[in-house]
Amino acid sequence: MNEKYQMQDLMQEMAQSSIKIKDNSLITVTSAKELRSEIANVKDLVPLYEPYFYEGECSVLFSDTNTGKSILSVQIADEISRNGNRVLYLDFEMSLRQFASRCRDENGNVYEFHDNFMRGSINLETILSQEDVNYENELISTIENRIKVFEPQVVIIDNLTYLCIQSESGSEAGALMRRLIEIKNRYGISMLVISHTPKRNLSEPLTENSLAGSKRIANFADSMFAIGKSVVDDNIRYIKQIKSRSGEIVYGASNVQACYIDRQDGLLKFISMGESCESEHLRQKGKKRDMTEEIRQLLKEGKSIREIATQLQVSNRAIYKVKSEMGL
Repeated sequence: MNEKYQMQDLMQEMAQSSIKIKDNSLITVTSAKELRSEIANVKDLVPLYEPYFYEGECSVLFSDTNTGKSILSVQIADEISRNGNRVLYLDFEMSLRQFASRCRDENGNVYEFHDNFMRGSINLETILSQEDVNYENELISTIENRIKVFEPQVVIIDNLTYLCIQSESGSEAGALMRRLIEIKNRYGISMLVISHTPKRNLSEPLTENSLAGSKRIANFADSMFAIGKSVVDDNIRYIKQIKSRSGEIVYGASNVQACYIDRQDGLLKFISMGESCESEHLRQKGKKRDMTEEIRQLLKEGKSIREIATQLQVSNRAIYKVKSEMGL
């Protein structure tokens, strides 16, 4: 009986102490006193690309084909690099020729990336020369090696499908995400993973279920955001937050961030047009919304192109087209 009471006393003393109970098991127990101390020393969240992507996160950006995933991911890498972080952008999507077409203007002037920006690409000759090699394992291993060598603070992977040809399978996608997060944690970096949606109904809003391998990937991701293509105009996109563990959802279904794609200093970018409701960008009863008459009316009222673009959430290109047809 005495032994029982001694054990109880010992357990109470441990619970009240400032000693963290930690061993090689799966669970670490921290006393209230130690927990208060740890919380007091936790640093505030640092936004990398606010409000979508924060320091220390594994974030996922996804969208359908030809909606601008790579355009936005390069833009994000560029902005983060200019804010003092070394960024390794692993481009498994585009050849150098394709990449070049997106970062120089019609006069051949090349966009000036910051020195913190690094681009990694696939060496096809090495792939073709290797036989009997587990491609996915080799690629993951090489990614880790490049992180060791170049010591980036942020890694952007474009995209998940290239790493795992079965990424639409939940179990395969989940296993791959777990490996990437292990690398992220091992080197104390932040990671943005680009993925895609299978063909989706454009009348339905973007959700976690829109992502290939959605459930497993969503479980591992700290935050998720997506690009939708608007039915209002072929050049209009909207960005919607799907998940955020680090902060509130700023751009949800009721106020997505509407954008159009254009060049700035030679670089293709998403240019913000303000906020709007996601439902305005979705297909209604299978019909595409025709904005021509509304644009005509506003032009007749003397509204500027910028004012019309903001009010109707249409691109400058669409307004110029209508203006030209009116002979203005």
